Amino acid sequence: MLKIFICESNEDHRIKHENVIANYLKMSDLDCQLELSSDNPKHLLDYLSASEPDYSLFFIAIDLGKQNMNGFKLAESIRNICPYARIVFITSHVTHMSFTFTYKLEILDYIVKDKLKYVADKIIENIEWVYDEYKTYHKSHENISFPVKDKEIMRFIDIDDILYFETSCEDHYIILHHLGGHLKFRGNLVDISNYCDSFMQTHQSYVVNIRNIYSISLKERWVQMTDGGVCMIAQRRLPEVKNRIQDYSQINLV
Repeated sequence: MLKIFICESNEDHRIKHENVIANYLKMSDLDCQLELSSDNPKHLLDYLSASEPDYSLFFIAIDLGKQNMNGFKLAESIRNICPYARIVFITSHVTHMSFTFTYKLEILDYIVKDKLKYVADKIIENIEWVYDEYKTYHKSHENISFPVKDKEIMRFIDIDDILYFETSCEDHYIILHHLGGHLKFRGNLVDISNYCDSFMQTHQSYVVNIRNIYSISLKERWVQMTDGGVCMIAQRRLPEVKNRIQDYSQINLV
């Protein structure tokens, strides 16, 4: 899912941007959502640090009022957390554009606050453009590898080598079990389950790779992976798990 973020200190402008995005998404069938809208850059950065979305679109005002950072500094911080972020600046002053080179930022677009319809059209245009790019990115990475930030190193684990994911006792952390061992990283199971077709959430604490299921017990509600690891199946997820495994294996489960 493509996640959209807004940071705008002017409440009237922020609400208008939110309405444009919400109304457009209602009318479209795009797999994206307005994840967070705030007037506070620290609030946005705290949220990103906790969730680390892998591919997102940001609409940022350059002038953030009385906050202790401007839009350029915020964009710089976002880029450090989300290397695949797409950033659009919304500004009242065309002269601000030259500062992009000072901060060495890769910016997708500038929207000059002018007429409401112009701003709305530009917001929608950028959503459509980034969504098309996101689909290409997602397709190129699907069924190949899964990116994991291990401390300061970005690792790419082959999808075929991934066994399952489980929640850690440490908040906001996930443990990835793969053929070569395990890794702990920041993330959430909902986003992981949507990463590729062979990932399936069986329980609030588990996402399994269907390709590496060794056995399943519908009665006792568990799946066993090829390494011997056992993942529970929640009662409410049982029909979905059964159907997904049947579709993948072409074996009728009773």
